[in-house]
Amino acid sequence: MRRVAVIGAGSWGTTVAAMAAMAAPTILWARRPELADAIRRTHTNPDYLPEFTLPETLEVTSELEEAVAGA
Repeated sequence: MRRVAVIGAGSWGTTVAAMAAMAAPTILWARRPELADAIRRTHTNPDYLPEFTLPETLEVTSELEEAVAGA
């Protein structure tokens, strides 16, 4: 199965990625590496949705090529 790629880790992108991750392999692209790392470590988006826990199956990257590969 191909995966869903969500480009942008703002509040909308993070929410869409979380919903998609419940149904299919999903990767979220964050422009800033430090935000991608924080999301990956904490399973939250501390900048936009700090109180919302993201699915552990959600992948996160700051590398655009990685995000769109296989999507």
